[in-house]
Amino acid sequence: MSTKVRKEKPFYPDHLFTEAVVALVVLAVVMLLAAFTVVPTEPIANPTDTSYIPRPEWYFLFLFQALKYFHGPAEVLGTFLLPTVFILLLILLPFYDRNPAKRWSKRPVALSSASVILIGVIVLTFLAGPVSTVTLFANPAHGKQIYAAKYCDSCHSLTGAATTDGPPDLLHVGSRLEPQYIYDHFKNPSALVKNSEMPPVTGLSDKDLKDLTAYMMSLK
Repeated sequence: MSTKVRKEKPFYPDHLFTEAVVALVVLAVVMLLAAFTVVPTEPIANPTDTSYIPRPEWYFLFLFQALKYFHGPAEVLGTFLLPTVFILLLILLPFYDRNPAKRWSKRPVALSSASVILIGVIVLTFLAGPVSTVTLFANPAHGKQIYAAKYCDSCHSLTGAATTDGPPDLLHVGSRLEPQYIYDHFKNPSALVKNSEMPPVTGLSDKDLKDLTAYMMSLK
């Protein structure tokens, strides 16, 4: 009975060369995306806009979502201490875990822990994403029709110009505000913006308000 001998390769130069090639390919892809892909930017910062909700890039959204579960002094624990400990454990992994096995049955603790952490990051990222029950089944095309029928353009512009007084420009409102905030603002503006001159949007069904909100969210 023959025994299959596992062929091993040295880290240098074989494995290091493979890693270098992969890194160069990834770098090339990123450079091509940066050169030929247009990423929309947000409008000029308006210091008088107190309704603006800053959001990080997608790869930090899980930490952004964690802020909702760690309040007060506990914020440091959830957004700094725990991620720092996790990163240190990854850096020190080769020193405290020398088990060469790759099967789940032989490394249940390590693989289960990594899986739970990965699933947690994915779930938190999803929860912090743009998915909202307000606009989940809404029709932005119908919302655009409502926008015109209600003569919203008589006060609000869609030019992208920064405004310091009066009704704000709505060209990039979808990248600045959350769907729930816009929906609630339509129903009762003065409850969210002190001394708001905008009247509540009346004469619309709940479905119409959600469609109008969806149209606002489409303005990126």
